[in-house]
Amino acid sequence: MIRPRIRCYEVKGAYGYWNPTPRMRNAGFMNEACGRDGPEAWAKAEALNAKFDALEAKRVNTPRTRIGFIYFLRSGERVKIGFSDRLSLRGIDKGAGRSFPVQQLVATRGSQAEEKAIRQHLSEHSIDGEWFAVTPKVLAMMTRAAGPEAAKSITRRKAQG
Repeated sequence: MIRPRIRCYEVKGAYGYWNPTPRMRNAGFMNEACGRDGPEAWAKAEALNAKFDALEAKRVNTPRTRIGFIYFLRSGERVKIGFSDRLSLRGIDKGAGRSFPVQQLVATRGSQAEEKAIRQHLSEHSIDGEWFAVTPKVLAMMTRAAGPEAAKSITRRKAQG
């Protein structure tokens, strides 16, 4: 009997194993012993591939709602509004693509879609892509994102600067 070519299936000795790709592992799939190499082991490996494919099809057809952090990075008379999976000043500063000193960072949990909506709402104050002029409207959005405690900090810094 000729063994069919099955994705992620390999034979060691007389037994078949399904060894998922890194992407499959990230989705929660683990190595599986399929049994003695033959039609039953092949069917088990094919079923695991089908299960992963169904999960991928569902993921691809779902609108992206990645959750992370919406951040406002103030540097001089500019504010960068962006999105990051992980909040790290070093990573955000590098991502800013600017050599301006960071004076203030405000962040809140949110999605990429929310960050895009904020940027569209403030588009009249846009300087260059994700960079916006420091205006009362932009500062109000930062204050809202920061919450009441950080709002005092924003106001104080503005008065000092």
